[in-house]
Amino acid sequence: MELRFLDPITGKPIAEHNSREGTITIGRNPVCDVVIPAQYSTVSSLHATISSTGDLLKIIDGDGHTPSTNGLFLKGCKQATGIWLTLTPGMTLSFGKPGLPNSINLDILSNSGIPASSQSMHYAIEESQEIPSTGEVSEHHRTMHMDRASDNNVSEAMKLRLNAIDEHLSHGYTLQKDFGAFPVLIGSDNRRHNISIIKNPAGFSWIAFFFPFAVCTQIRVWSYFYVSSIVFIIAALIAVSTGYDPSISASIAMSLMYGLYFPYLRHMARARNVQEVSRGMSIIIGLLLSVLAAVPSYVIDIIADYAKN
Repeated sequence: MELRFLDPITGKPIAEHNSREGTITIGRNPVCDVVIPAQYSTVSSLHATISSTGDLLKIIDGDGHTPSTNGLFLKGCKQATGIWLTLTPGMTLSFGKPGLPNSINLDILSNSGIPASSQSMHYAIEESQEIPSTGEVSEHHRTMHMDRASDNNVSEAMKLRLNAIDEHLSHGYTLQKDFGAFPVLIGSDNRRHNISIIKNPAGFSWIAFFFPFAVCTQIRVWSYFYVSSIVFIIAALIAVSTGYDPSISASIAMSLMYGLYFPYLRHMARARNVQEVSRGMSIIIGLLLSVLAAVPSYVIDIIADYAKN
């Protein structure tokens, strides 16, 4: 595969590199295999490392131990440090938050120079959009409307929600997590936009509302279970101190929250190439983890009943 480094504003090539067996370092330090010009100050001295083994190409932020200053972004989502991301033709990564001055883009091309192959993501233009007469499709449209028609794991409703998030991110937003659990949109001005019923371009997922434990297990968002454990511990403490049991209200609040959050969590999981759990197993594992998450609140109830007697 070919690695092409571009100026995100002008589209001008900065550097190119054909993948080879071994390790490739990328940064502004002259000792790197791919040296980025000093004017691109968002790029760290050693911003990323690529490992190539046969047809498998992976990238990691920094050197795997020390992360870069501004991180790696895929479709507006900052990639976790210390985790290798598999690269496929058609991908575009940003070295630094998209929209930051002096950041760069990395396009992954096939050996033939074609941005996408049968193994990569394919993109489609909405019928309402005018396709240029040259037959070329702009990169903006490519990244804004991902064609997920061949993905049987994603419902039609979820495809629309994920595409809506793509479109929002194309306007300079990035998607991150607060406390490792709650998705939040960050504007190009670094202003935080918490996801709510009022500000929610992806809409509401009723599947996540009714089965939050299962859908979060499906995309391996284990934070759902420690969040629910904390919520039910608080509910148990309120019940012990006031005599009012808010557990039903807490359950509804959790369902509403993840009905809003799930499309964003799934978008972030897919950007990291998380292998999803099968639906059947996600229900079984999710139920077991839900029981474990509820154990602390049950213990509080038992202690409170014992103290009364």
